[in-house]
Amino acid sequence: MSTNYSFMGGLAQLNFAGWNTRSWEMGLFADYKVSLHYPGFLFSSIFYFGIGTSAYLFGRSLLRFGKRVMTYFKSVNNASKYLNSKVADVRNEAYSAVIYGAGTKAGRIYAHFLAQKGFNLILVEREQQSLNILQQSVKFDLSSEPLITTIVLDKFDMDTFNKTVVQKMKAHKNSPVKLFINCKNSRRKAT
Repeated sequence: MSTNYSFMGGLAQLNFAGWNTRSWEMGLFADYKVSLHYPGFLFSSIFYFGIGTSAYLFGRSLLRFGKRVMTYFKSVNNASKYLNSKVADVRNEAYSAVIYGAGTKAGRIYAHFLAQKGFNLILVEREQQSLNILQQSVKFDLSSEPLITTIVLDKFDMDTFNKTVVQKMKAHKNSPVKLFINCKNSRRKAT
C-alpha cells in the first residue's frame, strides 16, 4: 500500500510506498477523521525547519555583507576627511605629515603621495643621504614646492633631540601636524 502526501499547499507531493497512515475517528460534536501520515509529517517538519534555517542564515550573511559595505564606504569618507591638507583657520597654509622611517620603500611612497595631496613633510630617518635623495625626488615631481624638513635621528638622547628636532620644527609653526606615519622596521634596534 502506498501513501500520497502533499505539502506546501499542494505544490509538492510525495509518494511513500509501504507506509500506512494512522487514523482516529472522533465523534463528540462533529464527525470527522484525523489521520497522521508518519513519513510525510516527519519529512514536512524537517523540510520547513530547513527552509527556516536557510532563510535565517541567508539573512544573517546578507546583514554581515551590508555591514562590510557600510564600513568600506565609511572608511572612504573618513580617508577623504584626513587627506584634506589645507588648514581651515589660516589662509594658504597646509597641514604637516610626519613620516618616521622615510628612507624605506613605504616611507618614500607616502612622502610622494602626501606631497601630491598638498601636505608639508617632516621626514625622519637615521641617515642623511636617503633623506636628501627623497627630498630632491619629491621636489622634482611637484610643480608647487611643499615645506620639507629632514630630521636625522641617529642618537636618541635629549641633547640631540633638543638641538635637531626642536630647532627644525620651528619652520612648521603655522603648519600643525595632522598625520604621523610609522614606516620604520621595528626589528632593527636603535643605538
